[in-house]
Amino acid sequence: MLTEKNEEILALKGNIEAVREMDAKINVLLTETIRIRTGLSEMLAKSLPLYNGDYLSLEEEQKYVQFVFKYVISFLLPTILKSKIISVL
Repeated sequence: MLTEKNEEILALKGNIEAVREMDAKINVLLTETIRIRTGLSEMLAKSLPLYNGDYLSLEEEQKYVQFVFKYVISFLLPTILKSKIISVL
């Protein structure tokens, strides 16, 4: 009986440690998500005025901002999010 209780206590301690590790990983993911979201919001604010504009009349920096924003939204962001979520799981 005592051995069974000890095993249950050890299992419970192991579960608590696993939950703490998962919590730490979730916090890292949350911090990274907030950082990415903030960067995307800033990029959106810069590129929104350029939406449907004449690309040839844009300044080089504006062309770059528009290109980078489209690239990040279309290709990079889904890849980053998928890899971050899988690494936590």
